[in-house]
Amino acid sequence: MEIRELSISEVEESLLLIREVFLETESGECTQMGVLTFLESLRVEDFIMLIREEAYLLLGAFADGDVLVGVLGARENFLVLLFVDQRFSGLGYGKSLLAHYVKRIKGGERIYREILTNASLGRMIG
Repeated sequence: MEIRELSISEVEESLLLIREVFLETESGECTQMGVLTFLESLRVEDFIMLIREEAYLLLGAFADGDVLVGVLGARENFLVLLFVDQRFSGLGYGKSLLAHYVKRIKGGERIYREILTNASLGRMIG
């Protein structure tokens, strides 16, 4: 298992993974408008702009060296996205992404004491 920051060239692949996992796992609990709104928020050019401005962190979890199986997205101490391919669920990829992120925000230029999110963490933790 490898956890690392994703490059600009990997943004599109990461957003495709997020889209796929969202549609498989979370979309059934959302309204049709909610699903459309979320999917429309996954614009490659927007993510690239935020990453270039260093306003967004996109981490990837890789299996077998080069297979992207999980993605974490955050703005400073605000966790925005955390998705793991269902075929790799329960194998520690989500926990490893979160641990890498926590280590990073506790050891950076700005140190944070808490992580904020609007997402439900029930599936990840449960």
